[in-house]
Parts: sequence; structure tokens; C-alpha cells
Amino acid sequence: MTFADVSAALAAVFPIVAHDGSAELEIADLTERGGGYGVVTNLILWAPDRSSVRDVKQQDVYFGPPRTLKYDRLAAFLRALRAVLARALAHPRVAQLLPHELLIWSPLTKRSLRTEEDYATALRARTRLGPLLDDA
Repeated sequence: MTFADVSAALAAVFPIVAHDGSAELEIADLTERGGGYGVVTNLILWAPDRSSVRDVKQQDVYFGPPRTLKYDRLAAFLRALRAVLARALAHPRVAQLLPHELLIWSPLTKRSLRTEEDYATALRARTRLGPLLDDA
């Protein structure tokens, strides 16, 4: 996959906005880095009335996709990430987290996962984003 492919796939799903509008996760910059990518992310937390930004947490997160990863699998994963994060970002605990705790790349290493639903199921696991889906 090329840098342009990864950039296009990320641009197709970000920013990801909480279903209640309380938070969003956006990609501020993408660079190639050591066989992978540096993804500068902003976690934006909105004031309760949504009229102003309460906090912005910026973090450079490394993304090293498996060499065998194809564009269609990355796109399916990112669509699943958007769907799951739209709920997870609404959880009150998100205000205590950093972007790297929300960008869970590990399902991409599982060759058995191929579809958006496969990835969504993996992301909803208790060891991944599942705890943020309670009360969201």
C-alpha cells in the first residue's frame, strides 16, 4: 500500500465524532516513518453546551500496518473503527484518555479478520474499546 492509499483511507473516515457530539478524534497530520506512519491526532472535547472547546489532546501515534495489508482490509477496519468510536467517544471516561488509547490498531494483525463486521466485533472486545461502550 502506498502513502497516498493510507492517506485516502484515513481521510475517508476522519474526523470521527461522538454520536452525542461531545468529542471528536481527528487526524492533523500523516507522515511516513520507519516502514510505517506517524499519525498526529487531536482528541477534541467539547463543552457540555457544545458552544466551545473544553480541551484538545494532541498526540503523535505510530501506525505500522502489516506488510501484507491490502487497501480493502484497511478501509473495512477504518469503517468499523468509525462506527465503534462514534459510541465510545461519548463515554465520560474519554476525557481522561489520550488518542493512542482510542486508536486500537491490533485487529489489523489478525489475518482472519476481513470484513467491517469482523473488525467491529474485535474492536468491541473488553480488552479493546468495549469498556467505553458501557453507558455510552
